[in-house]
Amino acid sequence: MTKYKIKVTEILQKEIEIEADNLDKAIEKVEEMYDNSEIVLDSEDFVSVDFNNAQELEIERSLTTNSIEFNDLKTALQEFDENGIRSEVGKWSIVRGAYDMQFEIHYEGMTILQCIDNQLEWVYRPEYWDSETEKSLIDLVANTYGIKMQKTISTIKDLKQAIEDVGWSVSESDIFSNEKCWILSKYSPEEENFSFSIHHHNNVEEIIHEINEYVFIFDKDEYFLTLDARDEYCGTWIAEHARDVETMLNRLSDYCNNLNIVTTTSKDNEDEFEMSL
Repeated sequence: MTKYKIKVTEILQKEIEIEADNLDKAIEKVEEMYDNSEIVLDSEDFVSVDFNNAQELEIERSLTTNSIEFNDLKTALQEFDENGIRSEVGKWSIVRGAYDMQFEIHYEGMTILQCIDNQLEWVYRPEYWDSETEKSLIDLVANTYGIKMQKTISTIKDLKQAIEDVGWSVSESDIFSNEKCWILSKYSPEEENFSFSIHHHNNVEEIIHEINEYVFIFDKDEYFLTLDARDEYCGTWIAEHARDVETMLNRLSDYCNNLNIVTTTSKDNEDEFEMSL
């Protein structure tokens, strides 16, 4: 059976009566009470509930940052799906490929992506595109046709580049003298830098395993309490940030698990990675 991710959104609402000099101070008092858990909403405050496809909601949110270009692409994909030969909307065009190529996606006349055997491959990336733009494109195409982006990884350098391609920063740490260590970091939507470290022995599969292990044991509630103890942020911000970090980590794990790993020797990996530093 197919697995689906459905986002359940509940709306709770409570009316608080409070005395204050003006409206702004009243709101400030209520916010402080909420942050201090003096106001807690429960099932008695239930207003409504929505059930939505979580993946489609994420794609729609990503499209808002590039609404003109990516909405044109969305229309082009729908038209191509209907005729299967060619479609062109705005700066985007999609054409059927030859032999084992299912289709190509062009932007401003340049071939950006091609699909072969249900696998997406980059052909060209415009220099002014950032990682979020590339991710929006991949998500939209993959969701439309039920395909995925798979990269072939054979060296440490390949894996580092692949992880950086989806917005993570990867640096080698010398904190632990007896261990190889990577520091992976990324800013959350709340603009807070999150980072974690993994140990490895110049082995691609071991690095992916270590990432999966970290993601598996990550506890957003414990992370929430760690930030809350710093007494620098309000509770609602911490909760949102903790959820976003959990989502970031799950996406990184899923992405790494979908990479096409071509095994090489540990020595080859080490030589290749050291040359890249």
